[in-house]
Amino acid sequence: MIRVFISSAASPAVLHWKHRMKGIAVSMIMVRLRREVRILRARASFRRNRVAHGIRPSMEYSMARIENEGTISLGARARLSCAESRSLVQVRPGATLLVGDRAFINSGVTITVSARIEIGNDVKIGANVAISDSGGHELVAGDGIKSSPVRIGNNVWLGRGAFVLPGVTIGDNAIVGAGSVVSRDVAADTVVAGVPARPLRTLRPSSAARH
Repeated sequence: MIRVFISSAASPAVLHWKHRMKGIAVSMIMVRLRREVRILRARASFRRNRVAHGIRPSMEYSMARIENEGTISLGARARLSCAESRSLVQVRPGATLLVGDRAFINSGVTITVSARIEIGNDVKIGANVAISDSGGHELVAGDGIKSSPVRIGNNVWLGRGAFVLPGVTIGDNAIVGAGSVVSRDVAADTVVAGVPARPLRTLRPSSAARH
């Protein structure tokens, strides 16, 4: 161990450096403590709502509202942020929601599952996005609620306020523009936008996750 001794006669510059380094060390400790608190809060919430999860999940700011009557599984380091408003995750009886590793779900997101929704690894879901595999109500009384699975591939980015409708498959690395309504499948490595969402351009294929 190397010990550094600073005499009481040290110059003001040395004392300033010493106090600054101490302040940086305290800041780093506080950042780590806040991160661990977010992880503990997430684990407690998931335990209460019977949500299976991988290592080090995180829930930031407010707690997401989780209504789980089926099966929810989150991958490692999945992160939910509710800075602006609480997100709602609603899984109905017998339904399944699968979320991959390192997925990020922003504020005000609504995910409603009547049958099955799959969300891949490294997916980024912007604020106020809505994803549903059913219309939520019967079209004709007595016919029951119709549902169709939704599949979102790896490294997909859903822009703020986008809607993903029942039966849609979004390929790996695709980007959905803000405010878009996705009513049909989106090919991998494709940017779509609009109402309904239409292809705008094709991206260069990449296996790297977006930052």
